[in-house]
Amino acid sequence: LSAATKAGLGRKLEALRPSGMTALYDTVLAGCKLVLSISAAANLMGRAARADMGTFWLVILTDGEDTCSKSSLSDAQEVLRKIGAQLGELMKVAFIGVALESGPKRKL
Repeated sequence: LSAATKAGLGRKLEALRPSGMTALYDTVLAGCKLVLSISAAANLMGRAARADMGTFWLVILTDGEDTCSKSSLSDAQEVLRKIGAQLGELMKVAFIGVALESGPKRKL
C-alpha cells in the first residue's frame, strides 16, 4: 500500500465510533461468502485467473461482542473451518481486538 493509502486508512479507523449494534458473526459469514464467490468466479475463468488472484484478507475490527447477529458463534466457527479447508492459503482472517470496556469476551 502507498503511504497515502495507509494514511487514509488510518484516518478512517480513527474516525470509527461504536454504536452498539454489532452483528459480528453475520459479518464473518458475509465476508466468507464474498471470498468464496470471488474464488468461484476466478475458477470459472481458468487457472491463470486463479493464479493471479493472490491472497484474500478478511479483516475484522471488533470489541468481540456480538449484539444482534442472526447467526451464532458456532455458525461463524464452522464457516471459518470450512473455508480454511477449501481455500487454504488463498484466504487469511485477522481479528483485531479493541478493548472498549472491561468484561469477559468469547473467542471466535
